[in-house]
Amino acid sequence: MRVRAVRCHVLRTPIRDTFHYSQGYYPARGAVLVELVSDEGLTGWGDCAGDAATLPAYFAAHVAPRLIGQDPRDWQRLWYVLGGLGAVEGQNAPAPVNYGALSGVQMALLDLAGKAAGQPAYLLLGGAFRERVKVYATGLYRLERWTSFDAWRDGLIEEALSYREEGFSLCKLKIGFEPSGDVRLTHALREAIGSEVGLAVDANCAWDAATAIWVGQQIESASIAWYEEPLPPADLEGYREVRRALSIPISGGESLAGLHAFREMVQTRAVDIVQPDIAVCGGFSMMQRVQTLADTNHVRLVPHCWGSALSFAASLHYLATVPALPPSITPTEPMLEYDRSENPLRDHLLTENLRQSDGFLPVPQGPGLGVEVDPDQLERFRAPS
Repeated sequence: MRVRAVRCHVLRTPIRDTFHYSQGYYPARGAVLVELVSDEGLTGWGDCAGDAATLPAYFAAHVAPRLIGQDPRDWQRLWYVLGGLGAVEGQNAPAPVNYGALSGVQMALLDLAGKAAGQPAYLLLGGAFRERVKVYATGLYRLERWTSFDAWRDGLIEEALSYREEGFSLCKLKIGFEPSGDVRLTHALREAIGSEVGLAVDANCAWDAATAIWVGQQIESASIAWYEEPLPPADLEGYREVRRALSIPISGGESLAGLHAFREMVQTRAVDIVQPDIAVCGGFSMMQRVQTLADTNHVRLVPHCWGSALSFAASLHYLATVPALPPSITPTEPMLEYDRSENPLRDHLLTENLRQSDGFLPVPQGPGLGVEVDPDQLERFRAPS
């Protein structure tokens, strides 16, 4: 079997409720998908993080020439050829490596290889420990229609209570707006949802270390599961300062790509929880390497996931292969972020869409990623050229 064609699909769809986070707002959702077609008529799909304006040209210039004619069952070797750990001597790897493109390509290669073998991707990765994965609810953004603080607070409380009713054991609040207001919102949500539901907060790189520490000190009594991205990822000394000052676990790493970036964050003890995204960091092979790095440094790994349905399918296959850790009589099951903000590309892209039940998502059991892109939905969401 050989790769016959490499296609890049740019998708975009408006949403009903524009929502805000600390760095901006979303009036629409988008994705860049890669489709690999084999000479046997099989098709593999992947989700690529990155700039929709430049990724199609990158695929045409750097990816297609290196993949066409190759056997997708050589997915690990091809990951190296495309620059998974940087340039490979004699392989003419593209430089600089686009890890978002590489992530999507490896998803698509494993999807093809699994379909050719009639096996789910998790078997090609070494086998599954579970058939479903625990998920937590990410949402709790500020909606544009909430024009007062009271409306914002009341809207968040209603949303958080709905997650509790749906069976989620943890939800994540977006902060990073105005520090004292963020503190008030955090305590309001903790009071509303009670002590049985976990609550994490995510500042999306909003602050400097002094502000992040002040906010953290004010919300420590709200029993926070973790404090995500209080600072930009380049400020590792600031992360270490925040971590030393607070009892709340500190997390980050969703935007990092390549092994060396994760090495610096994990080995310097900048975070308690590292959060690679399979569509950003470099795909399955990079997730496995970051997992090893985290395990050897006793850092938890909780993947970030905020893309299309393909990112969720790939993340589920990856987490199916991860044992409960640490290896003790009370280990913790792996957990995946489950974005609940409005996203038709997550909820309607597939012929059979993923649905959570009681805080779990099932691992797709079909060959490859175990899901199929609906061609009608693909056309519906296609961005104007």
